[in-house]
Amino acid sequence: PLNLIHLRNMLSVTEAGAIVFPPVPAFYTEPSSIEDMVTQTVGRILDLFDIELPGIRRWGEDVGMEKSD
Repeated sequence: PLNLIHLRNMLSVTEAGAIVFPPVPAFYTEPSSIEDMVTQTVGRILDLFDIELPGIRRWGEDVGMEKSD
């Protein structure tokens, strides 16, 4: 759990222009192993640097959002 000091530090660095990226699993991808969760997290981190990791499922592209007819 994050305490007030963590939250203040995260706010402070965000205000300075940093991106805070806690490694929280993306369960919308329905991972079947720890390796799947790690790969998805690494892919999301690489996205911040515009580096493509093949096979990464992104919210709104093919998972997590229902398509309307």
